[in-house]
Amino acid sequence: LIRDEANKLSTEEVLEAVKARLETELRESRSVVWPSEPGAVPDRVPAFQLVFLHPDWNEARQPLRSFIEQVRGGRRAYKLLVGVCCPCCRNLTWRQRAGLAPSSDNW
Repeated sequence: LIRDEANKLSTEEVLEAVKARLETELRESRSVVWPSEPGAVPDRVPAFQLVFLHPDWNEARQPLRSFIEQVRGGRRAYKLLVGVCCPCCRNLTWRQRAGLAPSSDNW
């Protein structure tokens, strides 16, 4: 039943739901959800920031190190205050990773 419900959703719908849920849950923290580039992560923030990379992030296209070391216009000043959460389980589809349909409160 769960699998059937998940299959009714497009990949984009699942991704939108996951991002919305992350942003809601992390609202009070200093987190950046799925930045498009290293420059989208603020610099000179005097607190630890978590950066959640997009599930389709690819090391070959955008090196992980760049999110820690680079910012628009040059090198990041506060690079020791940036932690990066990378997507994993590359062999699973997003529907499989989510486990349940986005409308469920259990995922």
